[in-house]
Amino acid sequence: MEKTKLICANLSLGAFEKHVTWFLQNADIVRWTRRSWTKGIIFRKKIAGDDDPQFKSAFEGLQVDFLRKVKNNQEYGEDETSQSNEHYFFRLSPRMKKKIKEELLQWNSTLHLPTFYGFEDPAFYKGDKILGYIISHEGMVFVRDPLTFQKR
Repeated sequence: MEKTKLICANLSLGAFEKHVTWFLQNADIVRWTRRSWTKGIIFRKKIAGDDDPQFKSAFEGLQVDFLRKVKNNQEYGEDETSQSNEHYFFRLSPRMKKKIKEELLQWNSTLHLPTFYGFEDPAFYKGDKILGYIISHEGMVFVRDPLTFQKR
């Protein structure tokens, strides 16, 4: 299986928007990876954990487009890792696309987005075929077939 290729890293906001817009026009599913972490030294608190009301609220707000949750050792688009990850698949409905446009394009990162609290690294699919993905904290966009993207 051919790996997805890096098409652009450290994107300007315009280039980032161009890539995300292409994903939204061509994909029908988005997969978000759940990220939780612990905050504090003495009074430890799990952020985006099962008991975090902000995560629960964010997930409930996305529930209408929720398709399935998968646990595996894939990270980002398709790389294997030793840690287990939870991936949440959502239909890319007009409502979901609007939320992504409003928040992801505004912030150029998925960290601390209200609608997507606790989720990072969106991967975009057409059916079961991955078109590409974003590594949120790095500002990197990977595209399965750069030639298809560049021809448009």
